[in-house]
Amino acid sequence: MHYKPAKLFGDLKKSNIVFVSWGSTKGSVIEAQRILKKKGIETAFLNFTYIYPLDKNVILPLFNKTKRYILIENNSQGQFGKLLQMETGIEIEDKLLKFDGRPFWPEEIVEYTNQRG
Repeated sequence: MHYKPAKLFGDLKKSNIVFVSWGSTKGSVIEAQRILKKKGIETAFLNFTYIYPLDKNVILPLFNKTKRYILIENNSQGQFGKLLQMETGIEIEDKLLKFDGRPFWPEEIVEYTNQRG
C-alpha cells in the first residue's frame, strides 16, 4: 500500500487556523470552514484518510509553529493526535474531542474556534 498524504481544504498560506482530523469529521469541518469564511476567518483543513503509516517527510512541511492547529476527533483521548506526535514529533495542544457517540455539528467547531481564538 502506498502512503496517501492528507488532503488539504483551504489555503495554508492564507490561514492562521488549521483543522487537523480524519474520518467522519470531514463534512462537519468543511461546513465549519464555510461558516467561518463568511465571518471573515480563513481556515485550512488537513484531512487524513490514511492514518498509518505516517510519512514524516511529507507531513512536517504542512506544520508551521506560527499557526493555530486544532485537532478534531471523535474519541476521548485524541488518539490520532497521539499517533501523529509519536510518528512525527508534532504535538497539537488545541483539541476538540467528542466522545458521546454523536457526530460533530459544524456549529460546535465554529463555537470552539471562536471561544479559544
